[in-house]
Amino acid sequence: MRPIHALLVLAIFTLNTCEEKKADALQLSPAPVMSVAISDTVLLGEPITFETTCSTPTPCWKFNRFDITRNGRQYNIMSFAEYDGRPCIQVVGSFKASSSVVPKERGAYTFRFWRAQEQFLDKTV
Repeated sequence: MRPIHALLVLAIFTLNTCEEKKADALQLSPAPVMSVAISDTVLLGEPITFETTCSTPTPCWKFNRFDITRNGRQYNIMSFAEYDGRPCIQVVGSFKASSSVVPKERGAYTFRFWRAQEQFLDKTV
């Protein structure tokens, strides 16, 4: 094998290995909701939009998704953050994320935002 071909094969192997390591390094974790901005009133059939501020162990974590479950007029909401494993400074970080739900029946709705085990931030609309 020519030296240039050997280098090319080595480079391709190295690139593939780095991509695999990066994908394996992705971490996913619940992110505590520290505050919520949400309307006090809503119209039936119109979206209820909320914006959360979530804390993270470092500023390198970013929003991944919300898990939203509904039980009658109560929505349980857990925010998730992801981190790709790259080196990061060791200071607390945060991010903002928003979503919405559409009410299907008249009445008050309770939004329970996860903060920690058995701790929630409740908002009623």
